[in-house]
Amino acid sequence: MTREGGTTYTFVTEGIESALQQARAAAGNKDVSVARGANIVHQFLRAGLLDELQIHLAGYDFILHDPGAHAPG
Repeated sequence: MTREGGTTYTFVTEGIESALQQARAAAGNKDVSVARGANIVHQFLRAGLLDELQIHLAGYDFILHDPGAHAPG
């Protein structure tokens, strides 16, 4: 699905690993974001697939990360 302005969305039903692999391939060397609620984010956290977590709450932004972690490269 493509929105006005060119933002695209792809819906993946083969699981989070497949979704992440497809997103990384599409993003090239850019960042990949996971969005859409606690259930999805929790699945990625449990699988150890997130490097950074940003929480957007009532106009405030919080960034939680492991300062010892390294970005995949």
